[in-house]
Amino acid sequence: MCKISVIVPVYNVEPYLRRCVDSILNQTFSDFECILVDDGSPDGCPAICDEYAEKDSRVKVIHKKNGGLSDARNVGLDKANGKYVSFIDSDDWIHPQMLEILYKGLMDNNVLISVCEYKEVEHQEPYTAITEPIFETRYGMDFFITNHITAVIACSKLYDKSLFDDIRYPYGKLHEDEFVTYKLLYKAETVAYTNKPLYFYFQNENGITKSAYTIKRLDALEAMEERDQFLKQHKLSECRKFAMYQHIDFLKRHFKMTASNPEFSREHKQLKRLLQRKLLSEGIRCRIRFRYCTDSYAIAFPKTTRLLLGLKKIKDSFKSYLK
Repeated sequence: MCKISVIVPVYNVEPYLRRCVDSILNQTFSDFECILVDDGSPDGCPAICDEYAEKDSRVKVIHKKNGGLSDARNVGLDKANGKYVSFIDSDDWIHPQMLEILYKGLMDNNVLISVCEYKEVEHQEPYTAITEPIFETRYGMDFFITNHITAVIACSKLYDKSLFDDIRYPYGKLHEDEFVTYKLLYKAETVAYTNKPLYFYFQNENGITKSAYTIKRLDALEAMEERDQFLKQHKLSECRKFAMYQHIDFLKRHFKMTASNPEFSREHKQLKRLLQRKLLSEGIRCRIRFRYCTDSYAIAFPKTTRLLLGLKKIKDSFKSYLK
């Protein structure tokens, strides 16, 4: 048994895979296994995976039918032998000290998750050695609010594998991290966080976040609805208020994205109805302020918003006149 299992889902990343795997095998921390989950990749990735397994005994390869990123991560979790796990996307790479530093963060702070910052990059840069990383211990759900993007992504973290005993990534969903990470943060209670950027997120033009808009991106709405019920059930009012602002902003942005494409006319109308419902019901309960969501109110209730803005203008003019 090893201390850490590094799980790498692999699909259609032949130009980038070697860079990713090399960054893992060159870690200063050596007690790990690298699980390459070939998710039915149609290019040369399966052969590259096998090549690495032949050269380095720490590399384990799983070949499977295509099931998506969530399925690949889940299969990796099922086969992982380490007490701790980390996820790395196969077109990204990591600092040579990432595993060593995140492991130290777990041990020194007696937590179940350690987190580093990530950096968006377009090409590989020279590494800077890190001598004394400083960790802050943070309450998991506070971290979810204050460092949301870093908190929500599956990568750039080291987890105690026991956190996944009853948690798995949702099969076939985009935005799979949105379904899962907040549950892990809640379950872990506290996390150790360093602001050192040890994970390098490659800006791949062919990646999911850069590809053409598809209605599958609305999978995140399902994740947000589940998250809202979870936060409500556990009486996490401040987290729920933050999540509701995010939910409303998501509805607004995707309403605009679907506006110009007739293919999405049904979803466009549904998004407006959902936005109206959130602002009127949950938005009021969570005390969502009009001035922070004016654009969203203008989309959901255009006539009322124009009236309110007109009244505000009159009020401001009257105050200015009295001065």
